[in-house]
Amino acid sequence: MTCYLHIGMPKTGTTSTQSFLYVNYELLKKQNFLYPISAKHDHKHDHAHHYFAGCLNWYFKTNDKNSLDKNLKQLQEEIQSSKVQNTIIFSEILPEVCNTLQKVAYLREILCQIGFQKIIVVAYLRNTADMYVSMFSQRLKGFLADNKIKQEMLFSILTPPKDNPKPEIYYNYQQILQHFSEVFGKENMIVRLFDKNEFVQGDLIKDFLSAVGIAWNPEFIIPKNQNETLDLLGIEIARHLYERELPTLENDTTSSKIYEYVSKSLTSKDLALKFMPPKEMYESYLNFYTESNEWVRAEFFPHKQSLFLPKDLNSYKENYQLREMKEEYWERVAQFIADILTDLINAQNALSARKSASFIQADSAIARVQEELPYKLGEALAQNTKSFWGFVRLPFVLSYIKDRHNAKERIYAQEVANSNAPALPPLSSYPDYEEALKLQRSFVYNLGKALIHYDSKGEAKLSYLSFVGRVLGSIRRNKGMGKQLTHLKNERSE
Repeated sequence: MTCYLHIGMPKTGTTSTQSFLYVNYELLKKQNFLYPISAKHDHKHDHAHHYFAGCLNWYFKTNDKNSLDKNLKQLQEEIQSSKVQNTIIFSEILPEVCNTLQKVAYLREILCQIGFQKIIVVAYLRNTADMYVSMFSQRLKGFLADNKIKQEMLFSILTPPKDNPKPEIYYNYQQILQHFSEVFGKENMIVRLFDKNEFVQGDLIKDFLSAVGIAWNPEFIIPKNQNETLDLLGIEIARHLYERELPTLENDTTSSKIYEYVSKSLTSKDLALKFMPPKEMYESYLNFYTESNEWVRAEFFPHKQSLFLPKDLNSYKENYQLREMKEEYWERVAQFIADILTDLINAQNALSARKSASFIQADSAIARVQEELPYKLGEALAQNTKSFWGFVRLPFVLSYIKDRHNAKERIYAQEVANSNAPALPPLSSYPDYEEALKLQRSFVYNLGKALIHYDSKGEAKLSYLSFVGRVLGSIRRNKGMGKQLTHLKNERSE
């Protein structure tokens, strides 16, 4: 088996490529390529194999080999059961996790243990100054989604490279490629440039597929571009929020949701809002790694005069402060707030529903019967057939009761499944059991049962008014509740 190990780099279209591989899982398998799901990150919209990288990182910190083997067992089983010959493992944080020669060597050992006989490393490299611009925005975007980011981490990206060791992880391509080349062999390195002019047909996805040997299929699903960077509006909001004392987000799902808000409303391709740092800062990232880039050029791109196309800084325009707040910018801010408020309101409504779902009284069987759907529907029928306006609103009342009841039942079932609520005891265990049985035999309860029976056996759409008419007519024709219900059920079964 062959493993194509994609190590990034960050901000080289990795999120979009990972989404493509994820949504085309079945089509890729037909070409003998697997993009394993078991190594994927937990976040709904994050399809990178950061779980795999995280397991490695945990091992490097704890030296707990048993936990590592256990955590990677599912990945190994998925690969073996797929019976494909090629697997793509893709995480752009691997260079950060495996930041020494020894760690890269252990990465290779783990991949061999999984069952790979051949490992090919894929890397995309971006102009270091443009990488800096994108990473600056990404840091602030990350803070908005997860304010656990420490101040030194958040603003480390703002300092020149000569004063900051952090960029070594992202920009020192020589160090990264030397480590991976030495361990995996230069002949097993696929190094590409993140440049539209260098891509196959000017397309990143097609370039990657061509590099690893996957044929283009017109049935491939192409996701929209992912992980757009913040524009100046988003950066300004992030800066101001950073000055506030916000509670720490402990829930990854919440962080992921906020990330969606930010990506939807605070990113754009408006050139007037594109962040461009002070020229001096941009130039420092352009020039600081000249020696490193030259090594990469000589090793992997000997036909090129320079690794990246030279930048004409004479036409460079700084743009790092929001100087004007236009009307459309306020609309985007309003949308950002509205998205958060909408989810907050929905969450509060769900919480209210959850609270109201705890209707069970441990010492009352009658209360339980009164909360059963037949009783609630029958009671609504009895109450709303006394007046003309009751008839008019009856369909809406019954529909609301049914939907509300089903929602509460789902919530309670989930609570029981998660061991957050006890399962209901038998009705016969309550002291008022006999009284509850009388309630279940009542006219109101059985009227609701008849409605449910009618609905389940009826047409696609139930006319509640028609049903009520049948009920009332049947009562007149058949004295006694038992005869009336029997007549209705027989009528629906014919």
